[in-house]
Amino acid sequence: MKTKTTITIALMILLSLLQTNNYAQQDSSSESVRKYWDKVNKISTYYVKGTGITKKISDVEIDSIKHLFYHAISDDPIGYRISKDNERDSLDNILKENHYNSNLIAPRVNSLKTIYNFIKKKYGKNFFEILQCPYFLRVKLIRDSLSKFIPTDPKGFRTWQGNLICKVEDVIKGEKFFKIGQEITISYLVFWMSDSKTPFKIGESYFMPLRPWGTNKVYKKLTLHFFPDNNFATYPINNEIVSTPGNYFGIGETTDWETFKNNFIRKYILN
Repeated sequence: MKTKTTITIALMILLSLLQTNNYAQQDSSSESVRKYWDKVNKISTYYVKGTGITKKISDVEIDSIKHLFYHAISDDPIGYRISKDNERDSLDNILKENHYNSNLIAPRVNSLKTIYNFIKKKYGKNFFEILQCPYFLRVKLIRDSLSKFIPTDPKGFRTWQGNLICKVEDVIKGEKFFKIGQEITISYLVFWMSDSKTPFKIGESYFMPLRPWGTNKVYKKLTLHFFPDNNFATYPINNEIVSTPGNYFGIGETTDWETFKNNFIRKYILN
């Protein structure tokens, strides 16, 4: 009886948190991010009440969630990442304050997984992964350098950081943040690329998925956004032919740039 009472109280606490918007969107000034988390909270509330999340999401609603998810990430990539950090911190705090009783956060975690699974099921796993990348650029590598990566956590390990200084040649996703001709620096930890078979070459062009990078909710750097295709976000463009081994984007392993770009926009850039 005590266990059932504890779980009931826990669910009531969680529901209260959801209803008062005490989650990720509270620290974001972005309308797109706020709308996305409002929708997530609404669905999570259904889940907590036990009414059955599968009965509450129609195909129309899945499409709506997909668009809200897309715009939260593309309109405000840093705000979205900070909101995810806040979400994680909120759940961690609930766990700590309640002696790590996972029943307290299970409905919230499960509802988020369910939302993502609906998108994956309807549009495909690759589509869902590509949806999460905020920037897709064509860049030319001008020069590169190495620097020491010093973590903010004193207990963290120091390692080498690679820095790619590139000129933006085209913007496929991220027009709000990048312009053609702009010079940008793309940083990464060298050991991330230890298994890469495609080394970066100065003077060559690349199709690159990118994302904000930082720690402690401060995202000041730009880094590579890896997909599970073992290409390490490195897709070279030679003689206007882009190589995407494994065909992760479903456009072709070797495609002329304009065809690839147009098909990519048609498939993955949402209005």
